[in-house]
Amino acid sequence: MVKLEKIMPDLLDEMRRDLTEYPLRRELVLLKKSWVYMGKGNELVYYYDDHPELDNKFIILENYGLVDEITYNNVKRFVLSEELVDYLAG
Repeated sequence: MVKLEKIMPDLLDEMRRDLTEYPLRRELVLLKKSWVYMGKGNELVYYYDDHPELDNKFIILENYGLVDEITYNNVKRFVLSEELVDYLAG
């Protein structure tokens, strides 16, 4: 996963911090800060405003089998694999 560290270090660092604070959370959403979102309250949130090409980064993570897209409405939603969680907790 060294390649991932080179192409998306800021995103992976934020995910590490989030999982340190919320070690049991696995679901996440991608949002813009200007959007109003009424979630379940147990999702991790990553913002397009903070991470350029966020959709493409998640396509790469999905291609590696590290996240699964579970979108069911207008908000992109993913679930983290335990492999990615273990790596980030490493």
